[in-house]
Order: sequence, then C-alpha cells, then structure tokens
Amino acid sequence: MGSIIRNNDGVAMAATPWIPNDFADPTTTEAMALLKTTNLAKNCCFQ
Repeated sequence: MGSIIRNNDGVAMAATPWIPNDFADPTTTEAMALLKTTNLAKNCCFQ
C-alpha cells in the first residue's frame, strides 16, 4: 500500500509506500492507511 499527497492541481507533492501488518479486517487496514497518510502530511509540514 502507499500514500500520495496531491495539491489542488492534482500534482503529487509527496508519496510513500508501506507494508501493512496482517490486519484482520478492511476497516482496520483503512484506518491505518489514513493514519499513515496523516502522519506523512504532518512530517512533510503540509497544512
């Protein structure tokens, strides 16, 4: 899986791949993806 952050023109500003742990359900996997993307945005100083 991975995360891509795009600006309002659709240009990719940051991206990162990550290997998901063996989550039991899709809801947990999606929640982890949202957390990873939020952390990426925070670490790259996006607001």
